[in-house]
Amino acid sequence: MIPTPEMIEAAKAKGREIAGNQPGALVEAFAEVAEAGAIAALSLLPGDPVAVMWVDSTGCEHVTTDVERGKAAAISSGHEVHYLYAAPAPQPVSVKAKSLEWTVEKRHSFNIHIGRGLGLKYEAAVKAYSPGWIVTLGPTEVILDNADALEEDAKAAAQADYESRICSALSSPVEGGTEIPEGWQLVPNKLTMEMEKAGQAEAEECERIFGAAVARDIYSAMIASSPKPPVSSASSAEIESLRVENGEFRQALEKIANFTARCEHDGGFDREIGPIGCDLGDKCVCIGIHPIASGALQTGSFSFRDEAEVLPQDIINLVITAREAFDTGMLPDDESHALDKALEAFSSRVPYENEPSPALQQQEEGK
Repeated sequence: MIPTPEMIEAAKAKGREIAGNQPGALVEAFAEVAEAGAIAALSLLPGDPVAVMWVDSTGCEHVTTDVERGKAAAISSGHEVHYLYAAPAPQPVSVKAKSLEWTVEKRHSFNIHIGRGLGLKYEAAVKAYSPGWIVTLGPTEVILDNADALEEDAKAAAQADYESRICSALSSPVEGGTEIPEGWQLVPNKLTMEMEKAGQAEAEECERIFGAAVARDIYSAMIASSPKPPVSSASSAEIESLRVENGEFRQALEKIANFTARCEHDGGFDREIGPIGCDLGDKCVCIGIHPIASGALQTGSFSFRDEAEVLPQDIINLVITAREAFDTGMLPDDESHALDKALEAFSSRVPYENEPSPALQQQEEGK
């Protein structure tokens, strides 16, 4: 803010008053100091005053946003004018991201530098047949590929990309609400008609087969029939792209879901000792497979556990486990063949754990 002549004169008068208002160089020196201090202080103010205030002879305070009119009213009545300014805008909070934690893994003849932080995994390595370094994030995204880069340049590029992603995430509006822990799902506050019907049907089926209702099966049936919460448009598009199109694989999933809905190894219910339980114990795969298979069938698509994955690892695990479980001939050849095809398709699209990213793997293969 540029000080007005009136402001400067007021500051100098205050300086003279402090010095005792006696003629002489000392008084004028105080006036000059007061003037310099006023100019420096006013220069820090954010723009022009937004209101003025004065106190009349009765002690009442008057405030108006009409600065010129309020100033004239205060001066005409012989009262001191107090200028009011808007508070400066809050400065953005500076966030210092934690440095990536680097380790080294030996792959064939290459030292692969692994940088981890907040679920992100960067891989940096010397280029195989040309000078420089290459840095990747995940299986396909290349962060740096520079013939002149050194190790410190590669790690600096990874750190810069990491911090950029964190700042972007902090400045982006939050979508989707609270993250749901793995193994949990959102359900409505009130029981829906579909959930009630599914629970009742499951109870009647348990009574018919086991002679008593099985709480676990009833609960699973009700949860499976609960409505799914809406997803964001971006997630919808991503999930839509993964919609199940292979009719044979869908039929195989249906066979698995139906077969594992109730464990075939369960000894049933004895009226004297109660539920007998599964003969296979921890080796039984039915309970683990059923929620994955039924969940995939209900939505018609595969849901994400981690958006960094092209397809969730649990679907691969489902195919592998189901294929092993039904190798004894429990599934007809058509279903077994569909599982084999699904496993082959998923394996080509989803990297296994600890598999090097394609960019680095190509270097190793070209050696």
